[in-house]
Amino acid sequence: MFANKIVVDPLQLSKVSKTVEHISTIDVLLMRMQMVIDIKGPLGLAANQIGELDRIIYIKDIGFVVNPVLEVLGKAQRTSREGCLSVPGKVVPMVRHYRVRLTGSDQWGKPFSRKLKGLLAFVAQHEVDHLDGITICK
Repeated sequence: MFANKIVVDPLQLSKVSKTVEHISTIDVLLMRMQMVIDIKGPLGLAANQIGELDRIIYIKDIGFVVNPVLEVLGKAQRTSREGCLSVPGKVVPMVRHYRVRLTGSDQWGKPFSRKLKGLLAFVAQHEVDHLDGITICK
């Protein structure tokens, strides 16, 4: 698959991504994701959107997070109007948690943990949904 090709097939997008066991094996995947980011300029991207079933996401202003895990912080929720590279032309309201903690590791294998709120929290939830086989059209 070409690096800038976004997966739009619902069957492919419904597959659950696998845990990255060895950080040293993802260099090429990160380069492919970076190419898409540079060309398309998304707020976020999940590895399965370019056809790879590895648990890796990118979030603008944060970078890559490997094996991301979300923890809800508080009960507040908001409706987010979301679009998606894999569902072109569609924007849907999604109820999302307003505050979350995102943990995992960075692209070099160092532990990552950051509290997010608002837009960044919504993007993190959207991208982790992708890794779990969920898209905004479901």
